[in-house]
Amino acid sequence: MQNMKDVVPVAFATDSAYCVYTCVTLNSILQNRRADYFIRFLLLVPHDFSDEARQLALTTVNLYQNCSVEFIDMAGAFDDAHIEIAHINIVTYYRLLLPALLPDCEKCLYLDSDVVVCGDLRELLVHDIEEYYLAGVNAPWFVLYADKEYYKNIAGLPSMDSYVNAGVLLLNLKKLRQDGIDQQLMELSNKKFPVQDQDIINIACYGGILLLPLRYNAMTNVYLEIEKYKEVFAPDEIEDAWNHPVIVHYATKNKPWLDRSLAMADRWWCSLVRTEAERALLFKLIDISTADSERKWKNKWKSEQNKLTQLKRSTSHRIGRFITWLPRKVWGAAKCFKTHGLFGMLRHIARKAD
Repeated sequence: MQNMKDVVPVAFATDSAYCVYTCVTLNSILQNRRADYFIRFLLLVPHDFSDEARQLALTTVNLYQNCSVEFIDMAGAFDDAHIEIAHINIVTYYRLLLPALLPDCEKCLYLDSDVVVCGDLRELLVHDIEEYYLAGVNAPWFVLYADKEYYKNIAGLPSMDSYVNAGVLLLNLKKLRQDGIDQQLMELSNKKFPVQDQDIINIACYGGILLLPLRYNAMTNVYLEIEKYKEVFAPDEIEDAWNHPVIVHYATKNKPWLDRSLAMADRWWCSLVRTEAERALLFKLIDISTADSERKWKNKWKSEQNKLTQLKRSTSHRIGRFITWLPRKVWGAAKCFKTHGLFGMLRHIARKAD
């Protein structure tokens, strides 16, 4: 039987639609494992988790030695939770129950499914968090721009300096239980917060958070506005996370499976699974997901186009166009004169007349 000290629990919260991306993360972890330790994957899933998604996860993990995957049915947990972010569902709240779900574990790594692992997780796991509730990487936008008065006076968070992104969390489950933080997490889950469970985790664990270097949660949005986030991360830290990331996190609505031009998207695509059968199933699911996303955007575009057509046909729009006709023509002529000169403007008027 495996010695519990040699077992590394790695947890995810996922559903049938997102499991395909979870599997890419699973594969990236196992591809980059260098030391001989056992990884116990735990997938926290809703009751309607599909057999197809379950089989994909099993197939992915079974390609490797010294690892296992378990599915924890969350039944109706958090069905009444507040959802404030449109593209995120209640599954994200499942991580709040990890201290209760894993009573035999002292420490656990939680990962979002929109991450890819590029190095050996042992490098992260060896961090000493005995005196902390968790370790994570600063969420830079919140440190710089969040409404500090709201978080201080309403949410009870005195400072945003230690506010972390909840997509990569090294959790001290033992201390969370000992200090009653697990109960506090559940109590806070009944309240409404702008960033949902991420806010809850930061509020409950305030004063017990160890900040990690950016390379352990290299959020791609940092590389869209590097100068701005140099106030949070040192330039060398940003460069190191780009060149030698342990975990890359696509922490925006845009994802590498939707946009291959995304920062560090190549690292995600390089982590696809190994067998042809599994790869075919993976691409099938990605195509379905992408097509579904494209359909939603096309429907939204069509809806906006219909609204625009109705607006153009409205009486108020026609009256407005009539009233502004002369000013628009004068403005257009002035712009044309400035750009092309008198003769260019006259040629343009002559062409319009023809």
